[in-house]
Amino acid sequence: MYKVLLVDDDPIILLQLRRMIPWERLSCELAAEAANGKEAVEAVEQYRPDIVITDISMPGIDGMELIGYINRYRERMQVIAISAFDNFDYVRRSLKGGAGDYLLKHHLTEEVLENAISTAIAALQVEGQERNYSIQEKREHLIYLLLHDRHSQSREELKELHMEWLQDPLVMILGRVDMEKIAVNDEALRILIDETIKYYRDYLVIQLEKWHYLILLSAQNKESQEISAIAEQIRRNVKRFYDADMSFVVSRRMEQCENIGDVINKAREIQKERDFHGEKGFIAFMEEQVGGEIFRWSIGQEERLMKSLEAGEDVDGLFDELFTQLEEQAYSKSQMQVFYVEIMTCLVRKLEEHGLEEERVFGKENPYEEYFRIDTFKELKAYLKDKFCLLQEEIRRVGKLSSYSGIVQDTIAYIEAHYRKKISLSVIAEELAVSPSYLSRTFKKGTGMTLVNYINRVRMDRAKELMNQGRFSLNEIACEVGIYNYNYFYMLFKEIHGITPSDYTKNMGG
Repeated sequence: MYKVLLVDDDPIILLQLRRMIPWERLSCELAAEAANGKEAVEAVEQYRPDIVITDISMPGIDGMELIGYINRYRERMQVIAISAFDNFDYVRRSLKGGAGDYLLKHHLTEEVLENAISTAIAALQVEGQERNYSIQEKREHLIYLLLHDRHSQSREELKELHMEWLQDPLVMILGRVDMEKIAVNDEALRILIDETIKYYRDYLVIQLEKWHYLILLSAQNKESQEISAIAEQIRRNVKRFYDADMSFVVSRRMEQCENIGDVINKAREIQKERDFHGEKGFIAFMEEQVGGEIFRWSIGQEERLMKSLEAGEDVDGLFDELFTQLEEQAYSKSQMQVFYVEIMTCLVRKLEEHGLEEERVFGKENPYEEYFRIDTFKELKAYLKDKFCLLQEEIRRVGKLSSYSGIVQDTIAYIEAHYRKKISLSVIAEELAVSPSYLSRTFKKGTGMTLVNYINRVRMDRAKELMNQGRFSLNEIACEVGIYNYNYFYMLFKEIHGITPSDYTKNMGG
């Protein structure tokens, strides 16, 4: 019998999978179920299933990490990835990570599932016996278990792996390359790091993910200066040989290795704070990280910004002044969260005062949650300035709209509510119970634009807003604004904004 592990954070999906698999016909049995990646790793170690069927998107350890873990340490196991997302990147990454198949939940049938499991069984029969792992692979596996609170190795097992030093006081260094592309692969970089510190003796270097490395060292009889010098030497060698910057976070002295997962999480938070201020090539120390007072903007600053907003004045100078103050004080992202909430509250209040829907400025975003998606100080400034400018435009638009006649106002309201759909002069005329010719004349006289030109302008302005969010492809944006022919979308955008969609997105990135 082939043992199967089912992994999904949705209990309904687990129930459906249980019912859909023809267990007896495939000579399979249910080994275990897991509701998240951490439980799945534990089940893999405990039950050693032959086949793992796992969701990709899960909290904590996700399906990608689970597939990577199985591929690295339990190669004989076959993995079938399932997902609700028809996303090419998910497919590519899961298959590259070691999954044998990728199935979409909304296309999942008994036949599809049976075929995937049959293919996995055939692969198991071809593979035959389990491979032997090198000492290095076993060491890395042990550290992986440590990271996820699964360390239970005896002194004898540590001795076999020449890792008795794990029972000493330890120091962790979390290293990361500060650029996406360098002239070397990640394994070669790991070897360079290893060669740089091989004199140290009691240590281990493993790759956590692309361009992220964990260096674990014994701190027994070692001064803090010696440990700090290791990070500095690695940084210099990587810069010298590959012209790349690396950043490091050095942990405090740890008396027990079991809490290493928590220490890594704290180190990642420190990295994020340094990233927020745009720092590169830094060496940070955990014990230096101290909290500070939160930043709150003054009543005077708020009044000046709101006054400029209402008057339609340029807010660049005020934002530059405000963020220069923030930069000088080196506030962390967490210290600025209250300030962000306060400024968002002001924006939302202004929207309400002018009778505007939040979607006019924020689209489908939750303005308060966006803070956690912003990675750098520069991005925060750009995001807030963009929202202020959008609100200014909306206030101007509403003021101008009030000067139009009733039928023109109704037409504009209809366009803004339905621009995602196919709309035309005759459709709007029928909705407003007037003749198309009368509507056309009245709208052109009131706005100075033809109805078609106005609709295109609304669609292209909305497309620009979506591009500024940086979350959608140009094809997705074209469909979102009601244009399903990309070539036509391209032509309209260039005609109205004087730049091609692709060039506009490139300029944003610059």
